Amino acid sequence: MNADRSQPTFTTDDIALAIEIRGLYDGTAVFLLKDGTLVNRFRQVPGWSSRTITAVDEWIAKYGGEIRANSADLLDPGAIA
Repeated sequence: MNADRSQPTFTTDDIALAIEIRGLYDGTAVFLLKDGTLVNRFRQVPGWSSRTITAVDEWIAKYGGEIRANSADLLDPGAIA
């Protein structure tokens, strides 16, 4: 599982869930891919502040396992849940 994707290597077909982090950004901040990978979407597009990127990384570290476990039914068979 690759938590830090510096270049987009997925398509919309790979996305299981788009997650908004209230109070940080009014829209998708994290993608849960069907293989169980959590992607910080702000790392995908230049121009976002390091504060925003770090806040999402910290959110993923804190809640990522819970999100995967609660969304196991959306993941591919054998994906890390």
